[in-house]
Amino acid sequence: MEDPVEIHSWKGVPVQDSARWNAAFSHNPSKIKVGVPCPLCGRIELFRWRDGGRGLWEWCNGCGAVEHSTAIPLMEWLPEVSVRPRQLTALPSSIVEALREVRFL
Repeated sequence: MEDPVEIHSWKGVPVQDSARWNAAFSHNPSKIKVGVPCPLCGRIELFRWRDGGRGLWEWCNGCGAVEHSTAIPLMEWLPEVSVRPRQLTALPSSIVEALREVRFL
């Protein structure tokens, strides 16, 4: 298995791939690990995390593609790990670190 993406190599999802990216994240909406192949690299390394408020992070641990948004959640979301609000940025680095600490990744 390849090493996960290093923190410094995150990149945005290309506009031309947005529809496929969004379709992939429509699966398993209440799970952190999405469980379907990344539309960009094909690896089953898609993750999502909500901060319990309005922040949403969606990323691929395989190729480093990431999307971040602020939205009102349609369902109750209880994060399986906590991240200090001051650590949260548009990139999921602090979330990945917290998931590794609890051996989720």
